Amino acid sequence: MNIKTRPFLPSEFQALIFATPNPWKSIYLLAYCTGLRVSDLLQLKNEPCPDLLAIHEQKTKRKNVIVVTPQIRDAWDSLHRSNDGQYLIKFRDPSTFRKSLVRHCKKCGISTVRVAFHSIRKTTATSLYLSLGFVAASHFLNHSKLQTTLNYIELDAVQVGSALEASFHNNGGK
Repeated sequence: MNIKTRPFLPSEFQALIFATPNPWKSIYLLAYCTGLRVSDLLQLKNEPCPDLLAIHEQKTKRKNVIVVTPQIRDAWDSLHRSNDGQYLIKFRDPSTFRKSLVRHCKKCGISTVRVAFHSIRKTTATSLYLSLGFVAASHFLNHSKLQTTLNYIELDAVQVGSALEASFHNNGGK
C-alpha cells in the first residue's frame, strides 16, 4: 500500500536528530543534507568523504552532484569510522530504514502517520523552499519537473500560487 508521505516539521526533525543514537543519527543527517533517496544512499562506498559527491540516481538514472558541506562530512566521517564494510551504510535492506525511522519517531513522541524514510527527503525540499525558494529546492533534489517538487512540499493554496508564480517568472514566463 502506497501512502503519501509527509515532511517533518522543523521541530520534529530536530527532536528526532537529538534523540537518535548513531549510526542512525548520521544516516538521517546524511539523508537530510544530501536529499538522497535510500537507493542512492545505499550506493555510497565506504571511503573517505569526497569534496563533491557525484551520484547517478537509481530512480532517475540522472547524475546529481552535491557539494559536500561540513554537516555532510561529519555524518559521512561518523559512518565511515564505525563501519569496515564495502558500503558507507551497513544496513542493506531498504525496509530497515523505514522501520528504524518509525521506531525513533515513536520514542520521540512524533506522529508516525504518513511517515516513511522519504519524509526526510521531503523535509529537505521544504527547508530549501523556505530558505532559498522553490527553484533552488527543485534543482537541489534534481527534479526534472517543478511539479514534483511542489508535490513534496506541503503548502497552503496561497503558498502554492506564489511558488508557481515565482517559478513562471524565473523561467522567463515559459
